[in-house]
Amino acid sequence: MASFMVTLVEEVINRSLTKLVREKQLTLIHGTRDLHIPSHIFYADDMMLFSKDTTSNINVIKNIVMRYAEASGQMVNLQIATQIGFQIGTLPFTYLAVPVFRGKPQYIDFQPLADKDMVKWMRNFIWSGDLNQKKLVLVAWHKLCKPFKEGGLGVRKLSDIKEAVFGAFIKEAECRKKERKREINDDDDGEESERRKK
Repeated sequence: MASFMVTLVEEVINRSLTKLVREKQLTLIHGTRDLHIPSHIFYADDMMLFSKDTTSNINVIKNIVMRYAEASGQMVNLQIATQIGFQIGTLPFTYLAVPVFRGKPQYIDFQPLADKDMVKWMRNFIWSGDLNQKKLVLVAWHKLCKPFKEGGLGVRKLSDIKEAVFGAFIKEAECRKKERKREINDDDDGEESERRKK
């Protein structure tokens, strides 16, 4: 019965939002190259709204929620909402392991997904010898990542590898910056000594 009620509520909200978009009372985000961006998406009992961040849009959405609250008897209690972890968020964020962001996708937006796949492939390879073949796991991954002395296989965690590579990259960039400064200072000193000679 509960799932039927959720579906019924979603349908009412869906039709209300669709009508508001059709009547141009709710302004949508425009995608690039005529890409259609939906006004809303439902998944299980979650709903995501996509609209421009204007006062009129916020009022329209607020009115839908209030009309729903009046019709159903369910009211939004902002104090309880903040106590149980609801908060106003910002982009980018991750929803169901998928990055949600604004603008053109960048490498960093999909890094968590790539990392997750990489760890999965590492695990598959250790247990089955094949990146794509999953096998029964006999030991927890975090135990395998321990050094030999502590009973592990010495497999390095992907996060540790990334941190080491990033640290090396930063160190190299700093060294190049210092070297460049030294070259500039040497050039300045040479020019100064030339001026003194004249």
